[in-house]
Parts: sequence; structure tokens; C-alpha cells
Amino acid sequence: MFVSHLNVAEAEGLCSRFTTGEAVTACSEGIFMQLFEPDESDPKAMANLPSGRLTAEPLYPCPEQPAAFRGGCYYYAPAYFLQRHDYARHPEAYAAGLAWCRNAPVADGGRDACTMGLGSRIMKYNIDREQWSADQCEKAPAQQLRPCFAGLVSYYRVHYHDRAAADRLCARLSGRSRSHCRQAAAGSTSAAD
Repeated sequence: MFVSHLNVAEAEGLCSRFTTGEAVTACSEGIFMQLFEPDESDPKAMANLPSGRLTAEPLYPCPEQPAAFRGGCYYYAPAYFLQRHDYARHPEAYAAGLAWCRNAPVADGGRDACTMGLGSRIMKYNIDREQWSADQCEKAPAQQLRPCFAGLVSYYRVHYHDRAAADRLCARLSGRSRSHCRQAAAGSTSAAD
């Protein structure tokens, strides 16, 4: 996205040059990480930011993405949602984000990717508040618990660069959160795996 200055189609074209699915996925994650949290010091990028469409429909442009890029888009979309809802001063934005992710389509995995991305952001923005972060996921309906906890676990592993970090996280949690965490850790495929 730095090379394309937030031109999603151009960046996807560059990512499509990779020969493995894993490389395309990693590249696509970079596209949407940058789209939803742009470098505001790059005037060319900011000129390409579709802020009007993102504000009107924060899941944009996810539904229209090619299949190889859709998951990464839904995963990073919560970053924009949380920024728009001033999550730092309004912690209720996390519960609102869970409700918002329920608007993503179930059929193509959009809702799970969005919820996992939100769980990852909850942990990223509250890395020193493990139980509080888990409590935010506990506010989700049953169908969102697993992906939300998967996001918590995934980010915790990435942050500490250690697959065993999930065990430490789960041990710090209590009650149902510990059980949800262990289930998510057993099925996790984070970048640190």
C-alpha cells in the first residue's frame, strides 16, 4: 500500500504476483492494515483514501474484493470502526464493534474474520489488561465467542513472538474466559505459529 499510495486494486495486483497462497494472504493483510489505518503523513495516500465511502459503510470495500483478499479486508475493517468510535475514550466501542461485525456476511467467512480482527484489536489496544480484554469478548453472542477469542490469542502470540504465549494468556484468565481461550489457542493459526 505504501507503493500504491492506498490504491487497493494496484496493491492487489502486486500481491497477486506471489506464487503461494500464504504469501498472497500476508500481502493482502498489509493492504487492508494500511487502508484502515493509513499513514496520515503521506499526502498521496490520503488523497486516495475513500474516507467518504468508509464513513458511510465501514465494511467497504470488503464485499467487492476478490476471494483471496476478502478475509484480510474483513479482518482489518474493525480498526477503522474503532478509530471512528474513539475506542480509547469510549470502551463501549468494543461491544459496538462486535454488533457491527454481525453485519458482515456469514457465507464467505466475513463475520468470523471481522470478529477475529476485532478480538485482535481488543488485545492490541489493551495488551496489559488480559482479563478485561477477555471480558469484552464474553459480551459477544455464542457464534462470535470463538473468533473473538481467536483474535485475542492470535495477537497475544504475535505481540510476544511466542506460540507458548497463548498458554500464559489462558492461565491468567478465569472462568469461561479461560475455557474459551484454551479452545481458541488449540485451533489458532497466528503469524507466530
